[in-house]
Amino acid sequence: MIAAFLMACASNGWAAELCPRTDLSTEWSEKCFQAQGAVRKVKDQFVDRLRSGGGATRILVSETRELLAIDRHGRVILPNIAYTGDFDLPNPDGIGRFASVTSLKHGTKTQCGYFREENFKIIVAAQFDYCEAFVDGTAQACVDCVAYCDDEECHGKTLVGGRGVELDTEGKIRRRFDLPNVDAVCGQSGGAHIEKLINGMAMLHCSTKKSGPFDRLR
Repeated sequence: MIAAFLMACASNGWAAELCPRTDLSTEWSEKCFQAQGAVRKVKDQFVDRLRSGGGATRILVSETRELLAIDRHGRVILPNIAYTGDFDLPNPDGIGRFASVTSLKHGTKTQCGYFREENFKIIVAAQFDYCEAFVDGTAQACVDCVAYCDDEECHGKTLVGGRGVELDTEGKIRRRFDLPNVDAVCGQSGGAHIEKLINGMAMLHCSTKKSGPFDRLR
């Protein structure tokens, strides 16, 4: 009996440290979550640690630094919320970005979308390969495209290839456009070079470089 009591105390101590009440800390371990089919959720024994006031709670996963939005039942309603950019959380237009990872036969595919920060409601489903943050009421996103950093700190990006859209804060498409290929961005003189960066991104070096539709966001 004493051994069982000590084990229960140790388990409670572990839970308090890794899955604390969210009014005390919003950083949790991945061990606090489980998958039920296609649904990712908080393990049942930790749901009562959510302090959301009936709404959603934001939790940062300590191991992966992934930011999640979780409803009062413990279900993950938004994965991979962007929070490190200059216009992320809070965004001046009240619109955040998130990404969803889909398992494929050979590897995975990551796509991004947008949500309303006040209630975590998705306004654009995860369907793009790259999403810019909202600025002055609009945002641009693209499919079949590659985002290249303009410097080692990735302060600005150049979008190459594929098709782009401009969205409004209701999630509606205001216009569509084609993105340039590398030759159109750098010229056809063979002056393009791609450098892999330690942050997992890539930087595009051009001997000469033309302006593109995303340049206004730098």
